[in-house]
Amino acid sequence: MIRYTNSWFSVVEEDSYFRISNHLAQVVVLPVVAGTDVVMVKVKRPLFGDSVWELPAGAIEAGETPLDGAQRELREETGIDSTPDIRWTPRGQLAVMPNRMSELAHVFRADIDESTWDSRREHDDEIASVERWSFDEVVKRVARRDLFVTLPMAVVLREQALGLL
Repeated sequence: MIRYTNSWFSVVEEDSYFRISNHLAQVVVLPVVAGTDVVMVKVKRPLFGDSVWELPAGAIEAGETPLDGAQRELREETGIDSTPDIRWTPRGQLAVMPNRMSELAHVFRADIDESTWDSRREHDDEIASVERWSFDEVVKRVARRDLFVTLPMAVVLREQALGLL
């Protein structure tokens, strides 16, 4: 039974258990510049009363493939256009919130060269800042609790565990 619904998701009750169901599939992008630096976005999140560091991510819109959605989210949130110079690699799927959401987010790595990074344009107004961090800086920010959103941490640490960062 649907207990609540809006444009983005529904809260569904099944056998006294509540879960969240997104209306659209989700995608997250791991932008990597020059093979070593991770592009992070500071997203305005009213729930926290602040902006928080995340990877570019969002919904896959109607008619888009997961890759199309990843390319659009990268462009909207970082100002980086998906030129032929960007190498896109699918990284499978990850659970966003396994205790309350059954959907998995599509994960893509976008390998970006210096000139593409340097030619980025304006990002959308949901984004307070776009920065480029080394992997060591990502780890330091996790330790300082500057980066605490679990999906970006899982994506970055999985790449590290695979020896790809």
